[in-house]
Amino acid sequence: MLYPIELADVFTYCIELAALLNLDIDSIVRKKLVKTQHKYPVTQAKGKSNKYRKLQ
Repeated sequence: MLYPIELADVFTYCIELAALLNLDIDSIVRKKLVKTQHKYPVTQAKGKSNKYRKLQ
């Protein structure tokens, strides 16, 4: 299967870009997860594929 190899390539490029820009990947991902958690609360979004506007 080709997908894992391609995903590894993309992930490697992301790591290299973050290093080049002096960014902390762990911090970036954690901040994004918190933002998404607030934007799509489990009580409103679980099991739905609606966009944010439709959840309001």
